[in-house]
Amino acid sequence: TENLCKSAQIAILSLVFNRGTSLKNTDRRKEMIALVPLIAKKDYKGMAKQFRSMKRLWDKGCGLIGRREDEAKLIEKC
Repeated sequence: TENLCKSAQIAILSLVFNRGTSLKNTDRRKEMIALVPLIAKKDYKGMAKQFRSMKRLWDKGCGLIGRREDEAKLIEKC
């Protein structure tokens, strides 16, 4: 992640702090796994899409939905 723009670095740090580093192949981790090649390619649009896709994991009204959206917007600043 060190080669990414600062906004993307911050979003990824927030994500990992919240969700951990596990890349165990489960439905709940599919976006985390999908992020790995996107980060390597600096595909900011793709990364933001995966952050938004994670919102499916939580009930409406959960603060994490807003957090993922905010992180996606940070990535889109790159």
